[in-house]
Amino acid sequence: FPVTIHANLSGLQSKSMRRVFCDEAWQYRAGMLNEARGRLHDRWNRQFFILSQAGVVNDELDKAWKNTDQRQFCYTCPDCGLEQPWLWANVVFSDDENLSDLDRARTAHLKCSNPECGWTCPDSPQPRRSLADSARYVPTAQGLPNHIGYHYNTLCNWRKPLWELVLQWLEAKRAMRQGNIDPLRQFIQKRLAEPWEEDLTDNREALIGDGYLVGGLS
Repeated sequence: FPVTIHANLSGLQSKSMRRVFCDEAWQYRAGMLNEARGRLHDRWNRQFFILSQAGVVNDELDKAWKNTDQRQFCYTCPDCGLEQPWLWANVVFSDDENLSDLDRARTAHLKCSNPECGWTCPDSPQPRRSLADSARYVPTAQGLPNHIGYHYNTLCNWRKPLWELVLQWLEAKRAMRQGNIDPLRQFIQKRLAEPWEEDLTDNREALIGDGYLVGGLS
């Protein structure tokens, strides 16, 4: 039956469990994930699950993800057949700064990762849903034995309009230029499910969907 414990030292050092669920682990203090894992007491049938938005690069949550097979939710391009994850770098929109942010956001669409392919997907629920319905999780790393990780970001959700995400992105970049990095950090961690890194360079190509844990480890 489900057991709720607090993510603190006393709560994580109590009763031995066969299954341990760590929710919103990005909020855990250093060492708490290892304490939670220790509650399994090396049972042969143990299961350890982590569900969370992203944290920061090289924190315990990021390291846990890197120990998995890093499965990315991928769709297949209808034109060239390339199987690919939803990447923020492939969300394109007008770079005309004479337009308002909203008008720029309304031009948003998804393009294929293949530079030789000209396929694009409009910001419309029906074609985006078609991509999601036919998608699958694809392992992208070897990982440790029996360590499985799943990454799913908000771009995969056909109910969330791309223009809304682009508008949030533009607002976050404007805030960053004014010295406030919090909106950008939140966008990367919450919307893209990517770990935050203290690098304030304006480089969209770097945000290519390296992956983060939204599923679990077992």
